[in-house]
Amino acid sequence: MDNQPYQLENEAMIYDKLFATSHAQVLRFLARHVGRSFYEREIVESTAVSRSAVNLAANALYEAGFLRRERRGRMNFYAVNDRHPFVRQFKILDTIALLGPLLTQLQPLSRRIVLFGSCAQGTDAADSDVDLFVLTPDRSRVMALISHNRLERPVQPVIVSNQELATMKQNDRAFYEQVQQGIVLWETVDELAT
Repeated sequence: MDNQPYQLENEAMIYDKLFATSHAQVLRFLARHVGRSFYEREIVESTAVSRSAVNLAANALYEAGFLRRERRGRMNFYAVNDRHPFVRQFKILDTIALLGPLLTQLQPLSRRIVLFGSCAQGTDAADSDVDLFVLTPDRSRVMALISHNRLERPVQPVIVSNQELATMKQNDRAFYEQVQQGIVLWETVDELAT
């Protein structure tokens, strides 16, 4: 694994291109509002995508099984199908994209950064925290960076040193395993002594 920090400018540009289509913008909006349904005009106002593009995208996403549709009177209401595996993976990618600027700042201070919990599984709700595990020798600087970052969602960090990680592995095996099953977003090249 390359130990070079991510190139934020290139990464942000790629994410912008990935999410630039009307289909992706509609899916992203609805995926960020799990459990709620919206009629087309609300989606148009929230995404700045044209009405015809929202109509085409919502119909295509519904036909693919990514959305649920309910007819009320003369209007169609759409909600994300959060049980669909593609939608879950899309939500994970969206969360990682959201974390990009913070990850770039944390990398020089960290040995390992892991996304875990519901966000790593794509089962998070709109009000879910982003669970982030950070292995670092500098807890205070990492905490300061996280607390000063204004993301669209709150980050719930677990910040530990190498020694605390070893203790966690021995004394809180269930939590340790949950973190290990998460998505490694950053790790130094040298293997960690765990």
